[in-house]
Amino acid sequence: MGLKLMCVTAHPDDECFAFGGALALAAERGIETYVICLTDGQAATNRGDATTAAALGAMRREEFRRSCEVLGVTHHELMDYHDARLEFVEFPAAAGRLVERMRRFKPDVVMTFGGDGGQNVVLRDCELSHSEETACDDDAVDGDAGYSFGAREEERGVPAACFSSSADEADERVLRAIWS
Repeated sequence: MGLKLMCVTAHPDDECFAFGGALALAAERGIETYVICLTDGQAATNRGDATTAAALGAMRREEFRRSCEVLGVTHHELMDYHDARLEFVEFPAAAGRLVERMRRFKPDVVMTFGGDGGQNVVLRDCELSHSEETACDDDAVDGDAGYSFGAREEERGVPAACFSSSADEADERVLRAIWS
């Protein structure tokens, strides 16, 4: 069985500016990838030619699809949460939706933003994409911890490591071991 990498982001373009290098490297090395984007980015300030939120969302969905294609992403999904409103989403339900996808895909590694929203950006939605992804150790999801750090637990479909864009040295060692 080949290696699998999952990336969870808040907005279209997060996959390329925050994780593009890792995703492209994974694709180059034959690692199956899955990017989940929680919103379609309708609240962006750079609106291009879009005159409505719906038009902006459609434009950004297409940009996300094309970005994933350029990066060589195997699977991508744009969820239906409202941009700039993730903090109001029912947390257990949102985390449960991610747990479902993780159990189905069974990634070896999950990447997302750090709890601060990323290294150089502090966006509330990015912080929440981290929180929802790292519900891995939160029994509030369904009474069963969804993920673990360390050895992969095949029967539960959990990754060997979860890490973020503000990964520490241990997380970087895990990536090097998987991708070498």
